[in-house]
Amino acid sequence: MLQQTQVVRVIPKYQAWLRRWPTARALALASLADVMKLWTGLGYNRRAKMLRDAARLVVEQHGGRWPTNIVTLPTLPGFGPYTAAAVAVFSGRVRATMIDTNVRRVIGRWFFGIRHVPPNRIERAAEDVLPATKADEWHHALMDLGATVCLPRPKCELCPVRDLCDAYPQILTIKPKRRTPVTRFIDSQRYVRGRIMARLTRGSMRRSDLILELRMKYELPNERTKRAITSLINDGLLVRSGARVRLNS
Repeated sequence: MLQQTQVVRVIPKYQAWLRRWPTARALALASLADVMKLWTGLGYNRRAKMLRDAARLVVEQHGGRWPTNIVTLPTLPGFGPYTAAAVAVFSGRVRATMIDTNVRRVIGRWFFGIRHVPPNRIERAAEDVLPATKADEWHHALMDLGATVCLPRPKCELCPVRDLCDAYPQILTIKPKRRTPVTRFIDSQRYVRGRIMARLTRGSMRRSDLILELRMKYELPNERTKRAITSLINDGLLVRSGARVRLNS
């Protein structure tokens, strides 16, 4: 839920989600329409469907209990290396490395200073310093350090490990890169896909009527809506039956 979504927007959705579907068995029985209604506003709708599909697989193959094995987790829909490691570390208390943007920045600066190094070297360095126990607390600390102190524009004066950091103090002399202009959300295909999914939670409709409604209500060009419908069908989120489109079950 937190992927490119503000925490303040996620918290009420997360709480509502757990109230509605507190277990894998409960989520496995949910319709895609109900899942999408609750997910509306978070974006990346494929994640909601994959989470529901993962719950069904957990019920079918794991007795309704979410696995915490670092080998088993990647077999679930939507569980890539990072998500699998995160669940294993924080839910299963498994000793494993978990590399997100913040951890990569902290480890990279700590061991390699201001030099650019390939990801596999950062991963090996992270494994070398991984403590024997409490991997969850270790990763919480690294993530918090990267999110609050070891920022793209670092606050080295606040860093508790700056004297051990290979990037300090040279990093303070480097001019920050100019930020790349960010596309407005309203101009993205994510926005169009979200409007389509939200509308179809109320039931199926003719494709032409859907395109017309989104043009009238949100001033979306027909071609943007058509492309979004096609991509949602390709992602397995929508089904087209003749002239009508609906949410996949």
